[in-house]
Order: sequence, then C-alpha cells, then structure tokens
Amino acid sequence: MEQPQEFLMADMGGTNIRFALCRQGKITQPRHYKCADFSSLSAAVRFYLTDEGCLLPKAFMLGVPGPVLGDNLTFVNNPWSFSISALKKEFDFKILKVVNDFAASSMAVAYLTAKDLVSVGSGEVYSDHPKVVIGPGTGLGVGIVVPVQGTWQPIETEGGHVTLAARTTAEFDLILKAKKLLGHVSAESFLAGKGLALLYHLVGGEKSLLPEEVMQRAMKKETTALNALNFYFSFLGNVAGNLALSLGAFGGVYISGGIIRQPGVLELFLASDFRTAFEDKGARASYLKRIPIFAVITHDTAFLGLKHLMLSSL
Repeated sequence: MEQPQEFLMADMGGTNIRFALCRQGKITQPRHYKCADFSSLSAAVRFYLTDEGCLLPKAFMLGVPGPVLGDNLTFVNNPWSFSISALKKEFDFKILKVVNDFAASSMAVAYLTAKDLVSVGSGEVYSDHPKVVIGPGTGLGVGIVVPVQGTWQPIETEGGHVTLAARTTAEFDLILKAKKLLGHVSAESFLAGKGLALLYHLVGGEKSLLPEEVMQRAMKKETTALNALNFYFSFLGNVAGNLALSLGAFGGVYISGGIIRQPGVLELFLASDFRTAFEDKGARASYLKRIPIFAVITHDTAFLGLKHLMLSSL
C-alpha cells in the first residue's frame, strides 16, 4: 500500500487526547484537549480539524488506552467507546489503524535521542535487546519494543494491572491497608495519578486531596506529601525492576508519562529510592545494575511512535 503523504494522529489517554498531523514525515500542528470536554472521540476529531482549519485526511493513526481486541472498544480510564469500522465509515478514512497507546510510546523510545532523556543511574544500552516503557499518568501504561530483523516491533501489554508486591515491611503495611479499600491492589492502584492521593491518605494525610495537590505539597516540602512521594517512587522502582528482570530489558527502561515531567518532580525522582528499589532483587542485583534507565523529558513522544507505526505498516 502506498504511504499517505498526510495523515491524522491521535494519542488518546484517560484524561487528555492529543492530536497532530504528519505531513511528508514531519509532525505538525499538535493540540491537547480534555476528553471530558467532548461526548465522543468523533466529536473530538471534528473539533480538532475545525480548530486547526484542516481538511480531513484520508488516513488516521490512533493510540488508545487499552487493548485493541475486536471492533468495539471500551476503556478502563476513559468513558468513551467506539466501533473501529463505524469510525472508519463515518469519516471515510481509507486507512484507519488503532493500537494500544503504549505500543506507540514503546515505538517512540526506539527513536528518541539524548536530548529527550535523562539517565537514572548507570547501565549500558544494548541495541539488540528489548526496551521497556512505563508511563504513570491517569493509568499506568506498560509497553515493550523488541528488535526484529533490523526494525522494531512493539508488544502491547496490560502490565500496569499486575499485582503489586512489597519490598519492605512499611510497603507491605500500605498494601494491606489498600487491600481493605480496593480488594485487588495492582501496580496502577498506587502508581497511576489517583494512586499518589491514595498513598498520601494511607501515610496519614487527608482523604480528599487530588494528586496534583499532593504534588504541590511535596514541592513545598510538606513531610506527609514527601513521604507519600517517596513510597510512590520506591514502588515504581520495584515494578520497573520486576519488568526488567522478566523481559531482559538491556535495551533500557524508560519512565514516561506526565507525572515525571511536572515542574520540580524530576529532581525529586532522581533523588529518591527509585534506583535502589529497581536493583533490590537479591542475587540478581548486579544484573539490574547493568540495565540503563531513562526519564523521558520530551512531551508528545507518542506522535513519534504513531508516525513510525503508520509508515512501517504500509
């Protein structure tokens, strides 16, 4: 199939949807909107095109926050639902490709450069090994990209929903408290946006705070908020280490998502116990010490992944 000279891209999350156009290989006209401002994906697409004064492209590359299984899609952290075939018919797309959003994020890291990344500890990238992406946001996304015959192949996962493990007695106590409230305590229970607010409450803070309010208090050095954030980064390191061990991620572990990019948070992240928790795997600590970790500091990297997924599939 001939590659389209222009196509629409969208990175749909639990809270936001991000649009851009790809024209002759260049990503242009990015825009961010709140999903809650639109009744449906279709309404958001139409608004973007009107907002930008664009003609409707004949091709659309879409990342969604969940597995793409069958024609009718629903999501855990987003109230929209849609039929892929109906969406294609509604807009008369000649090409419509729908992937998990972390397939796009995983594909993107294969093309990031040094300016997009901050190293977290030591390690060396092996280009012939898998790369793992973990993205704390409204949910917790996990993706993998593996080298296959000179190119990269993303693997979609729901790794954010694995059962959360404790590394210390204090973490075990927090999981027991959360279990009484939630039943199953997944990695996402603590490591998605709402998880930070839950941790804050469990370590002695108010129950009704929003995650951004907890973060603001941590920036002001409030003890309870800093304690919650330290637990947050420790749990994140533990989950990342489990993934790296399971997948042999010598291509690197990449921490993406909006939480790390908030002003002042990266500094707290780099000073936290994240890397210690990542490597704290007993006999395999030396194995994990060799695996590089990067914080992704560039915005909208999913567009880079969506572009390469569209062009490599045709």
